[in-house]
Amino acid sequence: MKKRGKINTNKINNTLIIIGIISLLIIILGYSSITGKGVFNFKGKGGPSSQCNDHLDNDKDGKCDFLWNKAYCSDGSIPGDSDCISKDDNDERGSCVPACNNNSDCGTNSYSGDPYCGNDGNVYRDYISYTCENAGKCTSNCNQLTSNLLWENCNGNGCSNGVCLSNGTTSSCADIDADGFDSCSPGELGDDGKIRDCNDGDSKTFPNATEICDSKDNDCDGEIDEGLTCTPDNNTTNDNCIIQITDDSVNQMNPAIYEDKIVWEDYTNSSDPNIFLYDLSTKTKKQITKNPSRQTKPAIYGDKIVWIDERNKQPDIYMYDLSTNTEKLITNNPYYQLDPAIYDNKIVWEDKRNISDDIFMFDLSTNTERRITDNIYVQGSPAIYGDKIVWEDSRGDTTTGYDIYLFDLSTNNEILITNAPMTQKRTDIYGNKIVYEDTRNGEFDIYLYDLATNTEKRITDNPYAQWAAKIYGEKIVYNDIRNGNNDVYIYDLSTNTEKRVTDSQINEVEPDIYEDRIVFRSWRNSHGEIFIYDMSIPGCALYS
Repeated sequence: MKKRGKINTNKINNTLIIIGIISLLIIILGYSSITGKGVFNFKGKGGPSSQCNDHLDNDKDGKCDFLWNKAYCSDGSIPGDSDCISKDDNDERGSCVPACNNNSDCGTNSYSGDPYCGNDGNVYRDYISYTCENAGKCTSNCNQLTSNLLWENCNGNGCSNGVCLSNGTTSSCADIDADGFDSCSPGELGDDGKIRDCNDGDSKTFPNATEICDSKDNDCDGEIDEGLTCTPDNNTTNDNCIIQITDDSVNQMNPAIYEDKIVWEDYTNSSDPNIFLYDLSTKTKKQITKNPSRQTKPAIYGDKIVWIDERNKQPDIYMYDLSTNTEKLITNNPYYQLDPAIYDNKIVWEDKRNISDDIFMFDLSTNTERRITDNIYVQGSPAIYGDKIVWEDSRGDTTTGYDIYLFDLSTNNEILITNAPMTQKRTDIYGNKIVYEDTRNGEFDIYLYDLATNTEKRITDNPYAQWAAKIYGEKIVYNDIRNGNNDVYIYDLSTNTEKRVTDSQINEVEPDIYEDRIVFRSWRNSHGEIFIYDMSIPGCALYS
């Protein structure tokens, strides 16, 4: 019989100790991965440590708050949430405000600088375009791209000083406006020997011409309307017609007007903007919102004011009723609602709850919400008049870009308004008339579509950018940079005439109009303030 060997108790004890240490490490590792508060930092895919509760994809594995052992943090993240904008994350991420929600928040696409000659002998011009990366998210940011776009094809004749040469010539000198003065200075090849025309696109502007009230340097002496007493009736504005509404040392912006009431967003009393109102009839100012979050982009109709409100972390639509001094939350879901507009009891806005941006409507008379668009494309910047809602829509192909669509609540029919090349966007409506900005000619122009006649009309046709059109009755107001800065212009459909509203040589933007009053934002005092031009003041009528 074989003798049984002795049991090696030391070996067993060592084995038990090792097993105990391994078990303890597993417990520590598990706690670390689930809470993000353990002793060790573990590497995820690619290197950086995963972190809980920061709503970021630290280890670049495509998942938010997702740890190395496939466990999600206990902070509300959900499986597959790659961008941290789920309902749970929205509830946790604090006062995060996106840098941009769409491309138009970053800037207006436009040409910049003068035309110049390219290496291929054609004329080019710089074009600046803006895009919003990660739109509507905490990680959103604006990008600016400058492209060299063909401005004019010289058909093999060559280019000089940004102008195509005529066939068989070697000089770019030309008298385009046929006023007797060409575009070259004495001594240049092909010059006519006369003083250079300072504006060869205007036959009323040339050296020693008669100065007239048109806010231009007609005689090319470097001064505008000198020696004249100009009034609004002959196209140059008068400061007596312009009333300053705000005089605080902080920014005010995005004004809107209805009857005697003007609303805007205002940084007075807060680092984030609130909504204010000024009553022209009583000459009194009132603060509408008084909470520490951002309230922006107000609109007004009658006694009702609507705006974007971020007190619930994500932007919602709120309304204030001046007749009852009560506030109402219009939207209450964990996604973004933007750019409200109001007519009578109907409020419309841009809504992100269905992944793509849709148009929604709320009827105050029935307390019911309705989804107006339900496709996979982006719809935004709505406007409403009566039963008609208009908006910009991205469902067109790459050659057409954004188009303008209309939905008629009385017939439940959707109508494509524009189907032109390039982009049509930022629309407004009054009665049967729809206005919008359009890039089919290169720069932004203002166009109008008349539903009564099913006809389209180009309102502006100069080589500079016009945008942000608003319409009331037969009058359209818009921004224009033809004078080297942002001015406000007005176009009268009844007379087919255009007038310049502001001529202070500084930026004045964001116009809105109601009857004879035009409200706008001005930098006359080195920061944005609210002004109005009142055509009802004697001597201030821009049209008879």
